[in-house]
Amino acid sequence: MARPTKSTVDYFPHYIKAGRTLFILENDYGNDGYAFWFKLLEVLGDTEGMAFHYGDQANKRFLLSKTRVDEEKGVSILETLAQLGTIDKDLWQDHQIIWVQNLVDNVKDAFKKRIGSLPHKPGNIVSSTGNHHIRDVSDTGNDDNDAFPPEEIGKEKEKEKEKEKVKRNEIKEDPSSRNKKTAYSEDNVYYQMSLYFHSKIMEHAAINKVDHLIRNVNMQTWADDFCKIVEIDKRDTKELHKIIDWSTSDSFWQKNILSPDKLRKKYIDLAIKMNSNPSNHGYPKKKSKFEDTMDFLDKQFRKVEQHEGDGSNQDYGHDHDSLPEP
Repeated sequence: MARPTKSTVDYFPHYIKAGRTLFILENDYGNDGYAFWFKLLEVLGDTEGMAFHYGDQANKRFLLSKTRVDEEKGVSILETLAQLGTIDKDLWQDHQIIWVQNLVDNVKDAFKKRIGSLPHKPGNIVSSTGNHHIRDVSDTGNDDNDAFPPEEIGKEKEKEKEKEKVKRNEIKEDPSSRNKKTAYSEDNVYYQMSLYFHSKIMEHAAINKVDHLIRNVNMQTWADDFCKIVEIDKRDTKELHKIIDWSTSDSFWQKNILSPDKLRKKYIDLAIKMNSNPSNHGYPKKKSKFEDTMDFLDKQFRKVEQHEGDGSNQDYGHDHDSLPEP
């Protein structure tokens, strides 16, 4: 025998911003009003069909015990909720049935993968004893259990499995659906990264005589590679920017990193090399004062040699050149 379809939920959303209902409940009943509301939602979520018959004495005792209020306060809170339209006013006043349509609407995603339908507002059916018996009634007026008898539920599950199998096979057999790539607009961030990288490479490509290899590149492919670097590899964009600048200025890597794909493959190596020499992230190393002084003296020495060779009598002590400032 097939298992009955579940019509309860294990959770419901608790929104941070309180609305009119909570404001009034807290104002009129203090913390009891706040606690009563959320405990009521818990009870409804765990009740088959998400409709609670307060008129049943056992149900009444259970709800009052769970919410820890006496009957007078409990009824007063429920009356307030009915007046606000938070619980269905007609069902409450006529049959003492608690139904919160907003709760059902907020948890509809939980029912998407279930065979049974979303709980519906209860309909009233009078039994032979004259007592009201409540059951879920669909929009067409048919009992949901009649619409999905056990043998039909089994058939529906088989149909769903078959549909999923066919869908998987279609995807497997259609290479176009598997190989489709995102089209990046020119103002897309990854397309812009591609343009920037290309401009940096082209600065040195002509000098290295490789500009013909990268003059006409596929920017869509490059943008897709940058998308993978950021979204799949989870690389930091600031670090990526630095690595692009460094690798395209480094005398070795500027000849070897000519595409985002190669950049992606060598990313870790590039980051290590760049960070091992923090004073040179792609820019000429600044000379020390000692090196500047030695360069100056070497320059002066060469001048002396030159003038001695041509027999000139220049007064070197009055040379316009001077030592670098300390």
